[in-house]
Amino acid sequence: MMKINWGTGIVIVIVLFFAMMAVMISIAMTHTTDLVAENYYEKELKYQDRINSMQRTASVPECIRMVQDGELLIVRIAADAASSDVSGTIMFYNPGDKGKDFSVGLVLDSLHTQHIRMGRVPKGLWKVQVSWKSRGSEYFSEQPIVLN
Repeated sequence: MMKINWGTGIVIVIVLFFAMMAVMISIAMTHTTDLVAENYYEKELKYQDRINSMQRTASVPECIRMVQDGELLIVRIAADAASSDVSGTIMFYNPGDKGKDFSVGLVLDSLHTQHIRMGRVPKGLWKVQVSWKSRGSEYFSEQPIVLN
């Protein structure tokens, strides 16, 4: 049986430590990290406007409803928060893969609803962010939906 003296033991521990660090650094360098938004700093500065929009939305009873009916997502905005000059976007945000994110323009019919076909959208968790402007006021709502 071979004996290892303390000097050799220290060298073995240091070599193993550096090898482990090299493996950890290589893993960290190859791992991709997606930011929620590319321009997150500018969005953070404007977040008070988003809070005001969310409070305005919450002040209107049943301001926005999203109902999933088969392959359709039906978005309905209350008449108090919609007018003939309404404009906005519906953003579909996938927390797992930013490459799947997409947005749709808000185009309401006479009943203040919009039907969106979800047949080609990948299944999973989505956060649907609806932001719109009506009668000079801005509104915002975010609701999670799960596509099966």
